[in-house]
Amino acid sequence: MSWYQKAALQNDPTAQRKIGLLHHNGLGVPQDHSQAMSWYLRAAAQNQAAAQHNLGSMYKKGHGVKVDLKVAMAWFRKAADQGDPDSQFCVGVLYDNVNGEGGIDQDYGLAMEWYLKSAAQGDLDAAYNIGLMYRMGNGVPKDNAQAMEWYLKAAAKGDADAQCNIGQLYKYGGDGDGDDGAEQDFELAVEWYRRAADQGHATAQFNLALMYEDGQGFEQDFTLAMQWFQKSAEQGDVDAQYNIGRFHHYGHGVPQDFVRAMKYYRKAADQGNASAMCTLEWFLKAAEAGSRNVQLFIGALYERGDGMRQDLYEALIWYRKAAALGDVEAARRFDKLKQRKPRC
Repeated sequence: MSWYQKAALQNDPTAQRKIGLLHHNGLGVPQDHSQAMSWYLRAAAQNQAAAQHNLGSMYKKGHGVKVDLKVAMAWFRKAADQGDPDSQFCVGVLYDNVNGEGGIDQDYGLAMEWYLKSAAQGDLDAAYNIGLMYRMGNGVPKDNAQAMEWYLKAAAKGDADAQCNIGQLYKYGGDGDGDDGAEQDFELAVEWYRRAADQGHATAQFNLALMYEDGQGFEQDFTLAMQWFQKSAEQGDVDAQYNIGRFHHYGHGVPQDFVRAMKYYRKAADQGNASAMCTLEWFLKAAEAGSRNVQLFIGALYERGDGMRQDLYEALIWYRKAAALGDVEAARRFDKLKQRKPRC
């Protein structure tokens, strides 16, 4: 810090920005966004593009200031006009995504213009977003062949989002007609999904699991499908959580376990997964209609507090219902639980 301060006091813009970064990120000094802003402004006043980009980011994210997308855009433009690829990308993002927010009108044409400038300097995110615009037909005619071309540029340098989307194009053959961007090829789909999945890409992991389940690109393998669902679910993928519940429900690749199934169904349903919500509703209807297997496992859920609040009295109620229908295990659990002293 001392060397940076000496240079900064001599009006060195690089040193001024470095001090700003230290304060911004709390590196070696207490984090202080106002100090960061002050030093960035000194460097930006000397037309230092990187400092101008940092100021744009602070206004875009609301670091030490209120979010102000118009001011963010102004700072990004100053840096972008000097050829800064990060700022060119950010200008593209603001035109691409804001949809009138913060006083900036959505303009796909301008978004594409700035993405192209950034991509020409090797920015992978810009190349990916250009591919996405062609894939979606945003501001350009929908063109999966062009999307593939841009995805490949990003994917060749390790961009996991691009790799995952290439996998999707190969899985479905573009839009499913086999003549739109890529011919359907399950083996190539698996290859590209795997590249992204190995980088921890949750969607690619989920899609790879589906291909193992369906036997697309290799032999059907429920065990490997479950492993990839679990990797995806660990990163919070709701659809993967639902499918783990489904595998436990039907005993695909794991022993059938209604308790674990319900746990994952509830986890996914609590995050808005419609399939999980419907399945939970079916379970409750089945229990009320007299399915002793379902009554048994709902009792077990309440007893263990697995995926729901533990309630030993509710567990007794459901065990008794199943036992009345002749379920021996439910009767055993009912008798055992009755001997305990549930706490309120």
